Amino acid sequence: MLLLIMHGPIATNILYLYSCSLAALTIGIRIARWEITAFAGVVASMVLAVFII
Repeated sequence: MLLLIMHGPIATNILYLYSCSLAALTIGIRIARWEITAFAGVVASMVLAVFII
């Protein structure tokens, strides 16, 4: 049951990470989309860790 509950936030955050990379390209940041997505994922994970601890 816990896996089903966790699926919702994970699926939503995938869309946010994709949108983040497209928004960065729109404002003119010339970095590969996968690098922007990885950076945003790392930042989001660090923020989550701070909130949990």
